[in-house]
Amino acid sequence: MWAYSPTLLLCILDSRGLGTLKKTDIMAKFILCDTATPDHGKTQTLLKVIEKLKLMFAPEKDEPTTGVDRYASFQIDGKRIVVNTMGDPIPEFEKYLMQAVEEDAKVIICASRTGGNTFEEINRLDDNYKIIRFSNFYSTSDNPLFKPYLLDDMAQAIVQLALKLLAL
Repeated sequence: MWAYSPTLLLCILDSRGLGTLKKTDIMAKFILCDTATPDHGKTQTLLKVIEKLKLMFAPEKDEPTTGVDRYASFQIDGKRIVVNTMGDPIPEFEKYLMQAVEEDAKVIICASRTGGNTFEEINRLDDNYKIIRFSNFYSTSDNPLFKPYLLDDMAQAIVQLALKLLAL
């Protein structure tokens, strides 16, 4: 399991070039998992990821799952990115994670807490997917303008990373 922030991994890919990745990485599938404690903006960030992807590509699927959560699937140049905003403690997470696997997603973007059922469900896919866990930008600032900028910047970094990984 790799443990980089999306921004740091983008910098590594940009500075080293894609040629430094091993051949096994080029054919790999990836899970980008926003892993944080409750109420740290994981769902809000991934909803922004869906919106940013929708500005560039038409989703094959974009459906509500539970509450504010969504499941979106994008086919891009014959490869698939899936974004699933739900995480713990929602028991349906496994269903949607397996749906992404069945859709043969090259990149799955999801969220989990730092432990628990969802965290473990993602770890079970370690044989088939390279798991990149990160924690999104978060601020305890009371400034109402600050948090949306952080979430938007993180969403942009996640989209850029997903598209780079999709291109491998």
